[in-house]
Amino acid sequence: MPKVGKNMGNRFDVIIVGGGIIGASIAYELTQTFPEVQYLLIEKESQLGQENTAKSAACFRSAFSSTVNIKATRHTIEKLKAISNKRDIGLRTSGYLWMLGLPQLNKLQSVFEKIAGSGVDVTYLGPDRLAQKVPGLMIEPPSEGTKEFEGYINDPNLLPEPDFARFFKKVSSDRISVDTIAGGYFCGDCGFLEPSDLVDFLRSEIRRSKNGRTRTDTEVMEITYEHGRVEGVKLRNDERILADKVVVAASIWSNKLLAPHDLHVDAHPVMRQFFHIELSGESCALSDIPMVIFPGGAFMRSSPEGLMVGYAHHNEDEVERSSGRRSIYHSGLRFYLDLYLPGFQNLRSPNYVWGHYHTTPDDAPIIVNRDDGLATVCGCSGSGIMKAHYLGYLEAHALSGCIDRLPPEDKENLALMTNERFAKDEDGDYLDKSKWITEELVL
Repeated sequence: MPKVGKNMGNRFDVIIVGGGIIGASIAYELTQTFPEVQYLLIEKESQLGQENTAKSAACFRSAFSSTVNIKATRHTIEKLKAISNKRDIGLRTSGYLWMLGLPQLNKLQSVFEKIAGSGVDVTYLGPDRLAQKVPGLMIEPPSEGTKEFEGYINDPNLLPEPDFARFFKKVSSDRISVDTIAGGYFCGDCGFLEPSDLVDFLRSEIRRSKNGRTRTDTEVMEITYEHGRVEGVKLRNDERILADKVVVAASIWSNKLLAPHDLHVDAHPVMRQFFHIELSGESCALSDIPMVIFPGGAFMRSSPEGLMVGYAHHNEDEVERSSGRRSIYHSGLRFYLDLYLPGFQNLRSPNYVWGHYHTTPDDAPIIVNRDDGLATVCGCSGSGIMKAHYLGYLEAHALSGCIDRLPPEDKENLALMTNERFAKDEDGDYLDKSKWITEELVL
């Protein structure tokens, strides 16, 4: 247990670096469960949750194949529902709808059966029932689009490989097709929320607490050590703040602080974009759809603007761009969606946002707590909001020296999420993939 009562201006029991949903959830759990632990939450932006959290689709689902992810999401969803009873966080249980082509259906049928066997509410829907869930849906799209679309075929650089292959199948030099929808699955206990409202709630609870403080507009440049143990952090202005433990919850920026101390988490950024779509005329019927995942991996959900269409780049070169690519939607994605929803390409997309997933090889989070006081929680692989409270709950126990208080299942999950599962040999090959928390249902 850390020494308590150290909040004397610049000395704390714990410093949390990163004020996104993960860092804020760790702080919230410390406030709720361990009020004796004095902590400081540091965020480089002007407000908590301004980076990838604010740019998130903020969806949640309990449908996962791994027991770790199922427990993480169930725990978090229960917490989110409890919070929504206290504060309006825009939580809406709209459901998730996976629409699958025949190859995907054959591949994922056993996965969904396994998920249903774990107690998750998942129902198979045939093509006709899928069409009832999504007004205007074409189960068997045409094999080619408009002349404008055919012109796009000859300019594939607008949607670079391998993303092009995710959406389209090239039939000939001037024709492209997409998968006919063979069936799908609906999960009812899923939905979305407003991330800024959730962060506002967490911020207010932290500010009301007696053991927590926040500092925004504050960038941590270095984690400092003394006599082989964490001493605290050094800020951009050379100010030093002391702490017994430092936990880095900075998503894609985590390794910058961790690497100098021989800790490199095996997670990489994947850029994803969301395009806001204005609905008009007959398309207004789409305003009440569930979260829909199309065969190629694009997804959409309702939003205050009308629709939000999402897409994650699996081309790592895209990660290096300083901003998202509007052309991805205007010159590719809208044509793909138009084949399933005729007329979609004519809808207006006034704006878009872009951010990053922090993705691990097995699509499960990383939690590290070293004996020298350095810790990290990251690598949420695009599901930070739907796992944040469980990760915060586990990490709060670890930071407080109270792992033994955890139930056996949670204690085991904490041990499974260590970065050591990704250990490599001298050639860079993974030593033991059997230690991975393999997740089979990934968008």
